[in-house]
Amino acid sequence: MNFKVKNIALLAALAAAFMAVSCKKDENKTVPSLDGYLEYSSPVYVKPGDVLTLVPKGGSHPKEDGQYGILWRASPKTVMEKTDTTKHLKDDPAKNDGRLVLTIPDLMSTFTLTCVMFAEGYTSLYASNQICIVKEESVSNIPAAEGEKTITDPRDDVSYTYVTAGGLDWMNSNVEYASVGMPYEGCTPMTGLFGNLYTYEQAETVCPEGWRLPTMDEWKAVCGGDFKGAAGKLMVDAYFNGDKMWEYWPSVKITNTTGLNVIPAGYAIVQGDNWRYAGTNKYATFWTSSDYDEEQKYMVSVYVDQPDVIVGSSHFDNFGASVRCVRETE
Repeated sequence: MNFKVKNIALLAALAAAFMAVSCKKDENKTVPSLDGYLEYSSPVYVKPGDVLTLVPKGGSHPKEDGQYGILWRASPKTVMEKTDTTKHLKDDPAKNDGRLVLTIPDLMSTFTLTCVMFAEGYTSLYASNQICIVKEESVSNIPAAEGEKTITDPRDDVSYTYVTAGGLDWMNSNVEYASVGMPYEGCTPMTGLFGNLYTYEQAETVCPEGWRLPTMDEWKAVCGGDFKGAAGKLMVDAYFNGDKMWEYWPSVKITNTTGLNVIPAGYAIVQGDNWRYAGTNKYATFWTSSDYDEEQKYMVSVYVDQPDVIVGSSHFDNFGASVRCVRETE
């Protein structure tokens, strides 16, 4: 009997709590909202020391002379220890636009930055973006390959390591010639980590003197003569800001026996000046110099859950892929 009484009492308490929440929800429905859709633009990747100037837009007060405030906060708080001073927008919003000037701290993490627009008697508007702080050591767990050597590109003094495999010298990191192409998400801190992405027309220009794009047959040779089951021979078990880049799949055995250190740096769909980025932590895609037809070139790709190297093709100027360079062995 006592057991039943306790449960009845518990149900009654839960019902009362539910009614209280329901009443609060009903009360919220009667509160008018500020107008518009609040947003702000920010880079996806930044590095320590970068200074961001972030300006909210899209929100407004329903009344022409209505006053409102802007509040900024970061999670975790280590990025911005204090909530930014509330900015009351009064007589001349052009002089007080609610902007935040944020200096990126010396961290290596992802944080959420939230902007809040509020006014007395109105439901607030919110806008949140995730921003990732990267450093030179953000990509880690890539061991030096046996017999690895180094060259320096005299055009920009960027150094590359290379290995001898499949009868050729192969660069074992993505080309980061920044004069052409685009870094991932258009964020320059990513160039030194993932290399740039290039259309084929750009890819033809990025290898240092004496180096060139590999053919599809040369990619096959470095894989041991067959693309079937070869993906793991190219992949390296790398980490990005402490998180595993290639997700574990039982069918894919990551061995990196080629020493090419392939990471999932993604790709881009290119339409004129518009680059749409995708595929990080899933795809690594590389241009070859081999013709598919008069307007397309072959590409080779590695996908996170596929044990085989994938062969595809794309038009010269509507796809952004990574580049590895080769040369005849000296």
